[in-house]
Amino acid sequence: MYLTGLLQKVFKHDFDSEDVRDAIATYDCDFVFLHKMPQLWLDYIDFLVRNKQITLTHRTIDQALRFLPTIRHHLIWTSQIKLNLRKENNIWVIINLYNSCLSQQKQYSPAKLALKTVKLI
Repeated sequence: MYLTGLLQKVFKHDFDSEDVRDAIATYDCDFVFLHKMPQLWLDYIDFLVRNKQITLTHRTIDQALRFLPTIRHHLIWTSQIKLNLRKENNIWVIINLYNSCLSQQKQYSPAKLALKTVKLI
């Protein structure tokens, strides 16, 4: 609840403002104890994407994948794929990202992974 209000407060601010820095510091403090909560990571990633902080977003996604249990990775991968589709990246970047996502999941063998990639193209 507190973070939702804080994000609404800084929604119209410039990313370099003190209020936005306070919001980022609050998230960083929250991650110390709540690093296993995927919704917290997703809210923070969404906040960074809306403020067009691409490098910080990618670093945050990497952190989320390190801290969250593997069973929750699909939530973060989905957000990263959407981010890359929004940036209109080269199709091969998106395919490599998709393959990385699928290779993390144990139910996909290399043959199934190749088949899914061909279907994506």
